[in-house]
Amino acid sequence: MINDGALIKKRNFRTLVITDMFTKLADSMDNVIITLLVIELTGSSMSTGILFAVTTLPGILFSLIGGTLSDIKSQKKILSIMTAFQSTLLLILVLFIKTNKISFAILCIILFMLESFSRLYSPAFTSAIVNIVSKENYKQAVSTLTTVGSLVQMVGSAICATLVALIGYIPTLLINVFSYICSSLLSTKLNIKSNDNINNTTNVKDILYNVNLGLKYVIIHGDLMGLIIIISMFNFILAWFDVALPFLLTDFINVPIEFLGYVKSASTFMFVIAGIIMAKKKVNNTKNVISISIAILGFCIVIMSYIKNIFFSVILWGIAAFFRTIAVLLLMSQLAIVSEENMIGRVMGFFMLITSISMLLSRLLSGVIVTCLGASTTFKIAGFTFFILAILSFIKLPKNKGLRGE
Repeated sequence: MINDGALIKKRNFRTLVITDMFTKLADSMDNVIITLLVIELTGSSMSTGILFAVTTLPGILFSLIGGTLSDIKSQKKILSIMTAFQSTLLLILVLFIKTNKISFAILCIILFMLESFSRLYSPAFTSAIVNIVSKENYKQAVSTLTTVGSLVQMVGSAICATLVALIGYIPTLLINVFSYICSSLLSTKLNIKSNDNINNTTNVKDILYNVNLGLKYVIIHGDLMGLIIIISMFNFILAWFDVALPFLLTDFINVPIEFLGYVKSASTFMFVIAGIIMAKKKVNNTKNVISISIAILGFCIVIMSYIKNIFFSVILWGIAAFFRTIAVLLLMSQLAIVSEENMIGRVMGFFMLITSISMLLSRLLSGVIVTCLGASTTFKIAGFTFFILAILSFIKLPKNKGLRGE
């Protein structure tokens, strides 16, 4: 059994954590930069909405391919190449800004390509974790990566807008490029023995054949399908809050939109706390903990729909974020643990495809619900839906002997 200290002392895992830090920093920065550029160029909420819709399309188009490639190709090469491509794209964006040829269409294309490379990167990174740490320490590894990643993303998002204001878009983008380059170089240092010597002559026919194998594998394994359905439903409900939360603050609680920053800061703080606890805590009955966490999350959301006090709303949102993080970490750990190692990439690719579709539909639906019923009612519906999901989780999730964190 590997404890928290022993795991982080292992050079290979430490390299993985640092690689992920640079990737998370770069991801958080380019999303902020491109959003700011769109708002500056168009001043349109419609354009911003289109931009967010663009981010969901690569997940639908490339998740299965990305998952398959991570199983049949060298994972560290995928990680290195994808981040190198992302740094190149941002250098192209710098050129467009420098020559005053930037436009909304160009931004959408660049963001689409950035997200496409990210969808190819993510399954390979998940597969790399499985091949670097033992399955019994997977929850601990993911919790550690999530905690560190959340802190880095919080810092990246916070400093990015400030850097743009102080030094402009181009220097900030160059910092962004540097982060991706560091990630690309570090990923070449990873030791992923089970995947380093894979034949790289795979053709399109082989890829399609392996995609089909992955689909069949997921479909015939009821435990996997149950997990994927539950996680997708979970994300479907969570996506409602992208639209509902700002309007709950402005239209229901009657506070300025700037308070959204306080609410999000509370949730980020609780993400980190939950991640630290889960990295050290041994969970003996995963199914019960997941079900209870989702139920408490739903309870907090329902209470928020009745309280018109920003102080209590921030506290409730933080508590909800805490139990949301516990549920997500355990669900994702279960997904990796019940999958065969040579199929984990394809399982994650299938999961990302279903999740991308569900989130796209959710974001379209949430705007309609908030417009027709109001943010408070949307919170009530979401909260009670979480209760139903908690019951479904208790009934459908597979039993296990526990996920070790120590």
